[in-house]
Amino acid sequence: MVAAQEGGRRDPAIHAEALAAKTTLRRKMTKVRKDMTPEARQTASTAIIDLLVQLPAYQNAQTIFAYASMPDEVQLDAFIERAMSDGKRVAIPWITDNGTMEAVEVSSLESLEVGMYGIRNVPAAERQVIAPEAIDLAIGDVEETLPEYVLREKGLVPLRYAIRNVHFPSDQLALDKA
Repeated sequence: MVAAQEGGRRDPAIHAEALAAKTTLRRKMTKVRKDMTPEARQTASTAIIDLLVQLPAYQNAQTIFAYASMPDEVQLDAFIERAMSDGKRVAIPWITDNGTMEAVEVSSLESLEVGMYGIRNVPAAERQVIAPEAIDLAIGDVEETLPEYVLREKGLVPLRYAIRNVHFPSDQLALDKA
């Protein structure tokens, strides 16, 4: 979410409100995910993957940014395997020592190692960073839902810009806007 800007500065009240809404939504969705049975999660994951691979964005993509699923998330292993078998490059997030995120190429799911917090990562010796501009499709990519006039009135940047620059900021200004 993006805080409205006035004269290049964040409006603290709007920023605090956005953060509170984000925290509330994250807690609610975490509970929904944790309450799903493994069978329901797998059924939903399969349905999501079946839809993803039919999208023109998937079919046209050469490089895809996904994630190595945690147990209570949409299970993407089958999607990653499918993408690789379709000849696509697949990257997953790597959180660097300074706390930034980089996209690193996955050579195989079997090569992933379990790191901090149980998150599967590409082993250090195998990490090949993929530049953000080389990514054609990011799983979790979303379409803008707010009308253009709302973005202008509230001083918001487009959702895609916000998501990309929260994870891969080109500079401090881009991160602040996101």
